[in-house]
Amino acid sequence: MAATAAVLTPTRALLPSRTTREAVKLHPRRLPNSLISGTRKHGQSNRSFSHPPRNAENGPPFLAVTPEKRFLTGKSLTPQSRSSLYGSWLAASRGLVTAKAAPGGTVAAAAVAADLAVTKSAKAAEFERTPGCRRYVYHVEGGGQVTAYVVERNGCFDVLLDVAAADMQCNHDLPLCIHWGIFRSDRSIWFLLNDSQTPPGTVFLRGKTDAMRTVLQEDPTPGHLSLTLSFDAELAPFSLNLVLFQPFSGVSGSGIGDKSLEGLWLRNSRQMDLCVPIGMGRGSPTPLGATPKADGSVNFAVYSRYAEGVALCLYLPDDAQPTLEIDLEPSIHRTGDVWHVSIDAADVSSFTRYGYRVKGDPDWEGGNRFHSRLVLLDPYSKEMAPHVAGQEELPSPAAALAVIPFVQEPAFDWQDDFPPNIPPEQLVVYRLNVAAFTADDSSGVSEAGQGTFLGVLEKVDHLLALGVNAVLLQPISAFDETQGPYYPINFFAPMPSYGPNDTLKLLVRELHARGIEVHLEAVVSHTAEGSDDTPKPISFRGVDNRAYYINDAFGKQVMPEYGAPNAFNCNSPVALSLILDAVHHWVEEYHIDGFSFVNSSALTTGPHAQPLSRPPLVEALAFDPLLAQVKLVADAAMPLLSSQKAFSFPHWKRWQEMNSAFCFDIRRFVSGQPGQISGLATRLCGSGDLFSSGRGPAFAFNYVTAFQGLTLADLVSYSVESEASWNCGVEGVSDDEGVMRTRLKQVRNYLAVLFLSLGVPVLTAGDEYGHSKAAELAADYSESPFLWSTLQSDLGAQLTRFIGSLANFRRRRTLLLQRKDFFFGEDILWHGAFPNQPEWDNPNCCFLACTIQSAGIESSAKEAAEEAGVPLTTAAPAVAPAEAVGDLYFAFNAHGTEMIVELPAPPVGMMWHLVVDTAKDYPADITEIPAQGVPPSIAAATRVSSPYCMEPFSVIALEARGPPSFAPRI
Repeated sequence: MAATAAVLTPTRALLPSRTTREAVKLHPRRLPNSLISGTRKHGQSNRSFSHPPRNAENGPPFLAVTPEKRFLTGKSLTPQSRSSLYGSWLAASRGLVTAKAAPGGTVAAAAVAADLAVTKSAKAAEFERTPGCRRYVYHVEGGGQVTAYVVERNGCFDVLLDVAAADMQCNHDLPLCIHWGIFRSDRSIWFLLNDSQTPPGTVFLRGKTDAMRTVLQEDPTPGHLSLTLSFDAELAPFSLNLVLFQPFSGVSGSGIGDKSLEGLWLRNSRQMDLCVPIGMGRGSPTPLGATPKADGSVNFAVYSRYAEGVALCLYLPDDAQPTLEIDLEPSIHRTGDVWHVSIDAADVSSFTRYGYRVKGDPDWEGGNRFHSRLVLLDPYSKEMAPHVAGQEELPSPAAALAVIPFVQEPAFDWQDDFPPNIPPEQLVVYRLNVAAFTADDSSGVSEAGQGTFLGVLEKVDHLLALGVNAVLLQPISAFDETQGPYYPINFFAPMPSYGPNDTLKLLVRELHARGIEVHLEAVVSHTAEGSDDTPKPISFRGVDNRAYYINDAFGKQVMPEYGAPNAFNCNSPVALSLILDAVHHWVEEYHIDGFSFVNSSALTTGPHAQPLSRPPLVEALAFDPLLAQVKLVADAAMPLLSSQKAFSFPHWKRWQEMNSAFCFDIRRFVSGQPGQISGLATRLCGSGDLFSSGRGPAFAFNYVTAFQGLTLADLVSYSVESEASWNCGVEGVSDDEGVMRTRLKQVRNYLAVLFLSLGVPVLTAGDEYGHSKAAELAADYSESPFLWSTLQSDLGAQLTRFIGSLANFRRRRTLLLQRKDFFFGEDILWHGAFPNQPEWDNPNCCFLACTIQSAGIESSAKEAAEEAGVPLTTAAPAVAPAEAVGDLYFAFNAHGTEMIVELPAPPVGMMWHLVVDTAKDYPADITEIPAQGVPPSIAAATRVSSPYCMEPFSVIALEARGPPSFAPRI
């Protein structure tokens, strides 16, 4: 007779139901024994609890038995002995094969056998026709198969166990049972149900092992046994765990026998229990992380090669401790080294946060750092959950948790956003820290918007005034607030204190609409999880330390040279995939236009801390088709040490680099150090010594200041040898008028050299108004926000105008100053105080001048455009209604004395006009060129003739102009 379906009513003490999870705050590990039928006590081993040990002395792998009974176990049965033991419930199927095989011979017998192999019971066919049916197949050790069908209907989960026992190595004259229980948070702890909740004839076993045992019933389909269970859907999700069991002795009054464990135990082909997920699916190993599905379910997947167990922890909105834990059975929820599960919509929808409890051998010498008590952040989490007071406390401390993603309706409206895709040579980059940029009350941003993405959005007009077309954000991926933005805890999720994820999308969309790209500083060299001496496990360390960090031969984490407490294993396959996936996520989800990787030497370090000449990560990023239009920048800066590392970065003609050589060569020249004119000339021409191997000037991101180190104001106010700075005569704050005038000239000098050089100019927020950190070198801006009140001062207004005019001049002379290629020999002429007489061999010389000849450059550009079949375009309008522009002349005087400079002759029919003189007072320091051109009166006032007197510590830029009939040039 078929088993009667037993409807298991919700037992709140057993597992919190869907509707009662708000009220029932019982941790699955701490359910009171008085409220359930039976549980295994804590501390008992897994195998002794759920079923007898597999490797007992003098017994087969399944069970400890006496030698005379060992012949009944599967591995000891010969084909003949197995055939003699087939019982009456199998005879029909055996007779069927024999009868049909005789007439047709071997071929007919094989065909009938094949038909029998795929035969399924009528019940199984009925279950499979039910929408949403889940099917799990288990191959039993030694032969046979168990198929579990799970369907949800009428408020219940019905489970059909269909056992194909024809080839099962057991005694078919004796009943076959399932030895079972259910679990959720720990698969070694089975919970028992009440008598009324189990099928008729179920026996409860207590004592050393707590479990339930139920006889499988003969099925109308020959060779099949079956059993149907029914569970109230309110209990889901949980797992049904079972082992096939056959007692050696006959049955007694209960129909099963006594509590003896003596018998035949059959598990799957991997000698593991059979586990059937209820209210959840097997899940998929890809993609990693939490992925919402259209039906409302969520797939969870996490990589951990050396873990012995993983539990998914789910939290209700206000719970500090896990509300629900689901221990993932490896036979069902592990594929390779990825643990995965899919939670149904009805069971996951009430939860908001999640993390993982990862269990394994805490073998430090082997490189493991497992700690089963901790709840860890998913390395692939896409959104950080808000902190709930108490979540970091025992018994299940969680330093950080992730938001469970659901299908968002409606999705963010990008309004046909398209990346600006600005050619690299035309970029003007502005570095800023999101929190510091609008944190000060003087920003005028609402209190809620201060220090957020929306705060930055309110200041777009300031960026446009500076002529900026790209912003470089100091790291915005989630970081440890106690340590700062260069200590990440996750590579995918934006920092929650900067605002909701959609506000970042809004910022990017609006900046794109204004023609401004968004670039991110990226830190993948290390994390905030500390070292082995000062561990701070949050995510990677506890999930799989050996995969994500570089460890030495003794399993100890390697301390890198850039000052971090750990070294992320960037070029291991697992970490490489994670970094690549993170970059893809920022591009696809947030439309990010570029990345600047700090501590770039880490990208070229191998899994054993060895330098790599062809690092897989760098190569993968370089040739990734999804990143073809994305700017990739290697930054050798070491922010944690406020220093740089000079090394040759493998670029594949694809990577750009932060040009630290430009920074320090220009600092040394402008501060008046002798013998620096050769370095100045190299940097003006695009740093050909660094970027000539198949690249060009646009691969150099030139800067004078950065997040770490001295600000521009401090660079001219403090003398710091490591920073190549000069205080202009007085250390620190000064009210001396002469000192202040020199400092202002030096600030303008740095900015002028930055914009007049080939390469990409990179500004740092605050330099436009003289921001000071009082010579502090650290990159932390938390105590030094952007001061909008100072920006409104005379100095702020003057420098903002000066920078904007330089950017405009650079765009207007794009063919000369925004070049893809280096100058040819005839394109540029070098001068000293007299034309064509540079003093290269004078070790004390601090003066250099040059002429950039436009005729040859423009002719080459025109020919190239004609060959390509495209018109020659330029951003340069006519300077005046009846004038054309020609050559450029730059002169740089770092002497502390005046220089009388003999100017070279301008092109025929043209005259030199002053564009920049950093020694002149505002507004004569730079000539602004309106879109409609310069009025004749102003054009006449800017004409200069030779000789020209240059003040100490000053820079000039001249432009040749004349009637179009002489030399029409761009």
